[in-house]
Amino acid sequence: MLGSCVTRHFLDKGVGPVKALVRANSDLSHLEDIPDKVQWARGDILDQVGLEKYIDEGDTVIHCAAMVSYDQKDKMELFRVNVEGTKNVVNVCLKKGAAKLIHVSSIASFGMKNPGEAVTEDHKKNPAALKSNYALSKYLAEMEVWRGNIEGLNAVMINPSVIIGPAGWNNSSVKLFRYVWNENLFFIDGAMNCVDARDVAEIVYRLYEGDFNGQQFIVSAERIAYKDLFEKIAKGFNKKPPRIKVPRAALGVVSVLDRVRRFVTGGRPVITTEIKRAAKGSIQFSSEKVRKELGVDFRSIEDAIQWTCDELIRYNDRRRIKAANLR
Repeated sequence: MLGSCVTRHFLDKGVGPVKALVRANSDLSHLEDIPDKVQWARGDILDQVGLEKYIDEGDTVIHCAAMVSYDQKDKMELFRVNVEGTKNVVNVCLKKGAAKLIHVSSIASFGMKNPGEAVTEDHKKNPAALKSNYALSKYLAEMEVWRGNIEGLNAVMINPSVIIGPAGWNNSSVKLFRYVWNENLFFIDGAMNCVDARDVAEIVYRLYEGDFNGQQFIVSAERIAYKDLFEKIAKGFNKKPPRIKVPRAALGVVSVLDRVRRFVTGGRPVITTEIKRAAKGSIQFSSEKVRKELGVDFRSIEDAIQWTCDELIRYNDRRRIKAANLR
């Protein structure tokens, strides 16, 4: 989702050529109207030798490939993709003499902070205190980037919160939109930090233009309660919002019921131990640095949600038209 948004943003700015590394099964539907403007490279960040074919001296490399999961079963794959994959990107950038690496990490790598205190870039990270395998994998990926920076690579990092934007129904934050689209009944008592994908793309572009070697930026527009988030999504889809609140104290019971469901159906977990931990947290992140140094003015969450809903509806309509034509 973010990769397609960044690609389109750079092309709109007149920057190019843009080379896009995509896997064989990558969903490119959100760039299907501009296929000839992108230099497609089939490969994988887990293949360091293959990466060397695509990264050239003087390139700016934007690394926004990652795996997001809070399922314990995905632990090994998380570390393979997020840590080993980032290590490969850094090593190839060093070997080929890339001009700059812009690495997209996550606010998850910062961990917890005292209630009432906003997390800033100066927050001292403690990997032992991170509450999920995903968070730890992103922290270790950051260590690879800073190792490359020490070895001479011009590197800058952003840590976005949950990125809101259009993608396939099973990708990224769009899973939240799918949940509302299907008119599910329940919502968790909690809140999340989020940011518009278009704002993240603009920040990446400004980092490409400027000199911010060795710096890190938290990128988060605002915090929203799940109840409010789902109601705004439902309004954008003209659907009924989830209306039964699951209190934090009841998450343990819901988790047990979810395990029973998975035993019967063989499906993926909905409520994991890591999700329960996240729901109990209440962390505020400060984007003061990126606002001040890059002059960013974030879009509202309402704008981000409406844009995403509109794009997903159009995406669904295009798929139906294609299916009809195939018949």
